Amino acid sequence: MKSDRPPAATARASAGFTLEQAAKRARITSAYLRQVEKRGASYSLAKRLAALYGCPIDTFLGGGTLKPRKAGVRNSPSNSCATSRAPRAARSSRTSPLTRPAETR
Repeated sequence: MKSDRPPAATARASAGFTLEQAAKRARITSAYLRQVEKRGASYSLAKRLAALYGCPIDTFLGGGTLKPRKAGVRNSPSNSCATSRAPRAARSSRTSPLTRPAETR
């Protein structure tokens, strides 16, 4: 029977730590550790947790049991900041006080 528990949570339990104990030893909050167990950790935190639990670092870098995001959701044009900016040609016609020619009398 396959467990629905993320690999990082399984490694923590196998090492004999509760969520709160492991979070305290890793110097992070238990809420953040729960998130790390579901989604994966930064390299430096993964290295710390792997040393604490005595397991391979890959346990924390691959993420947990969450499904990957749908392609294109994050970078769709409607979510892009670039759509709210003026086109490049329109921006380049503006002048700043530093680029204006000096007045002559």
